[in-house]
Amino acid sequence: MPKKTTGEKKARTKYNVWQVIFKMTQLAWKHRKSVLYICIALILVTAMQRIFELLVSPMILSTVETKAPLSKLMGTILLFTCGILVTSSVKQYLETIAEHGRLQLTMQMLNNAGKKYVGTSYANVITSDFEDRSRIAFNSVGFSSSYACTIWYDLVSLAWNTLGFIVFGFVLGRFNWLLMGAILILSAAGATIKIKLDYADEGNMKKIRKNFGQAWYLVDTMYDQEMGKDIRIFHMQQWIRDLYQSLLNTMREWYKKRETSWFCLDLIDVAVTFLRNGLGYFVLLTAISRKTITLSEFLLYTAAVGGFTSWVNGIIQGVHSIRRHSIDLGQYFEYLEIKEPFRFEGGLPLPSGAQGYEITLDHVTYRYPDSEKDAVSDISLTLHPYEKVAVVGLNGAGKTTLVNLILGLLDPTNGTLKLNGIDIREFNRKDYYTLFSAVFQSFDALQAPLYATIAPLDNEYDQEKMDKVLSFAGIKDKIDSLPGGLSTYYSSGQFDYEKKFFEDANMNVTKLSGGELQRVMLARALYKDGPILILDEPTAALDPIAENDMYQQYNAFTAQKTSVFISHRLASTRFCDRILFMDNGHIKEEGTHESLLQKHGAYADLFEVQSRYYQKETEEMSDEI
Repeated sequence: MPKKTTGEKKARTKYNVWQVIFKMTQLAWKHRKSVLYICIALILVTAMQRIFELLVSPMILSTVETKAPLSKLMGTILLFTCGILVTSSVKQYLETIAEHGRLQLTMQMLNNAGKKYVGTSYANVITSDFEDRSRIAFNSVGFSSSYACTIWYDLVSLAWNTLGFIVFGFVLGRFNWLLMGAILILSAAGATIKIKLDYADEGNMKKIRKNFGQAWYLVDTMYDQEMGKDIRIFHMQQWIRDLYQSLLNTMREWYKKRETSWFCLDLIDVAVTFLRNGLGYFVLLTAISRKTITLSEFLLYTAAVGGFTSWVNGIIQGVHSIRRHSIDLGQYFEYLEIKEPFRFEGGLPLPSGAQGYEITLDHVTYRYPDSEKDAVSDISLTLHPYEKVAVVGLNGAGKTTLVNLILGLLDPTNGTLKLNGIDIREFNRKDYYTLFSAVFQSFDALQAPLYATIAPLDNEYDQEKMDKVLSFAGIKDKIDSLPGGLSTYYSSGQFDYEKKFFEDANMNVTKLSGGELQRVMLARALYKDGPILILDEPTAALDPIAENDMYQQYNAFTAQKTSVFISHRLASTRFCDRILFMDNGHIKEEGTHESLLQKHGAYADLFEVQSRYYQKETEEMSDEI
């Protein structure tokens, strides 16, 4: 089934415009009441300013026509001058202070979206639907010109335009209802044409954004230090330049068509404006020539014609803008309400663990979303307290999926996973996670001090414990050699601006190799000291000799822990109490290293092949030494 587009998802949002406005109002009332107060004040002040501006000339001329005393004339001029000055000053002040409150509210919304993403179940994170919805949510609130900010401008604009429409509609209607109706129809027609073109423009922009994304990807690729080697060795420069130029040409052609469309729209707008104003001036000039209205009334109605047009356009544009923004904001609120498959509140207390923890998988099957095949199928397995279990097999056998199920990062599609005989869904999943220390196959570290990476929940870490785990992980000498020691900041070193940032801040910074970073991750897992240790290919960046030495250290370090080791190197896990050989999502063979060799099955065959390979690799390393 083809993937749904963003446009199709927008059409499914369950929140209409009024519901989005209500939820934004609720959010403002809870976190920033000043946003609402300032909006109301801006509506009233802006409407008053526009009324003062439109009435000033007619009222002054009316005073002159009635041959009022000079004092009254000066008083009228002073009144309107002060009115315009005061309302414009107050409006400017309100707009200035409104910006801060709206940005604060937007940051709160961004914070809520971040909490949702970080706190959601891992089962949600791995789905493309959740990623798409999170991207839309973050785009809705991610910057100062986001929909979360602009919707307040739209609401204020719509409100004072509506007030102006009512006031000047009444003024113009007193003079000529037919004229008011004609101007209303012409103004609405012009605004509608603009909106139609804007919709078409927005649809085309989705395609252009894709081109922009591809172009920026090429730019990032060209500046990527790691890719730089491939680009030069395989002579990819011209290919990248040609592809980049092709994307630019596509975007250039689209912009030409866009400018042509907007030029045609401008011509239509000029024609509609000419017809609307021409009709208004014709009727008004006819009336004044027949002396059915005074000169001051002529100015008033002329201002009303222009003002009424701007009010109508403002209302139509405001409704269109709010409707467009409410779609993405509606999806933002939907994103926050995505249901969690795991229990993160309440639940049973965890077993004491005095006698260790036993994890049981009872006919467990798991299939990833949108997949047509089970990743693991009908697995029944018990991990006994303090047992060391190795999970081995070729890539794609289901090893990592099995471990993610044990960790509680995924829930079985079918079957049950139990802790000490209790379904883990009965526990608070956050509590369940506290049982585990883990090193994953794919990893990276925060660009933060190394101590914060190793002991993220411990502001004042235990130095003795830290030294112990660093020594065991084989990274202590490296860290001690750094100028800042554990306070040294880690940097991926991928971009020059990262290095410049740390240098400008006078911070000690280091870039670690893959093997060194893997040892830091191991130290983090050991520092947490959970009763169950999960190591998913923890020595993938090490050579076979170093890997074997480290696994022997694991054997001593994990004496009082339940441990699960994942590896594709069979020889390194011989010390384990039990070895599970996985193939195609099933546990194909199970036993100790010796018993599996005696079976002469798939494990023995793969071990023999690997032994020949690693023996050759070890001999080559010895020759180099």
